[in-house]
Amino acid sequence: EAAAIPEAEPDDPSEEPGKKADD
Repeated sequence: EAAAIPEAEPDDPSEEPGKKADD
């Protein structure tokens, strides 16, 4: 999870829909 979104919120698909949305 942290590897996918090392920005801040690993549970925020609103920030990057292409990162967490595919999960």
